[in-house]
Amino acid sequence: MAAVAALGLSSCSAGQPSAPSSPPPAAAAPAAPATPHHPWGVRGTISAENANTWTIATAKGADYTVAISPTTAFGPKKAPASAQSFPVGSRVVVIGERTGTTINATRIVAPRHPRGTRGTISAENASTWTIATAKGTEYTVAISPTTAFGTQKAPASAQSFPVGSRVVVIGERTGTTINATRIAAAGEANAAGAGGGGANPSPAPAG
Repeated sequence: MAAVAALGLSSCSAGQPSAPSSPPPAAAAPAAPATPHHPWGVRGTISAENANTWTIATAKGADYTVAISPTTAFGPKKAPASAQSFPVGSRVVVIGERTGTTINATRIVAPRHPRGTRGTISAENASTWTIATAKGTEYTVAISPTTAFGTQKAPASAQSFPVGSRVVVIGERTGTTINATRIAAAGEANAAGAGGGGANPSPAPAG
């Protein structure tokens, strides 16, 4: 009898539906995308300045607000500058964390133009010349004992370039100052190559 009872109990248990399993946990909501940060900031032209913020306009027409703090450095490490070295209208590279259209500037420098500029000599003295570009920008060109004149194939002297001469200045440009490594006549530079450090003989016109 006991065996029959056990068998009947087993049959009843087998006929009952099993308890439903727990529903799977709900999927976690996707995390909101993080605001992109661009540690290298932006490149453009200063369109406005005040003590704490500058406005930078890029070549594509976007405006960025640059936060200036007491720790913001100006100019490259090898040639420190000040905020006054970058007036409205200067082309700059702003280094710092960018969030949206705001940049917390850690350093502001002029774009490096190793090929210098092209223009007409408007003034000269022993150690500096002034070059006016076709767009009306004036650059101060620092002349040193190592500045070469003419091309490698046709060397010249400073006296070969009087006021009014059209020239190509090769050298590192910081703001509106160029440390000239070579100065050549515009036509000679195009035709023969100004030479010197592998510089391109046809530097882009200054902005």
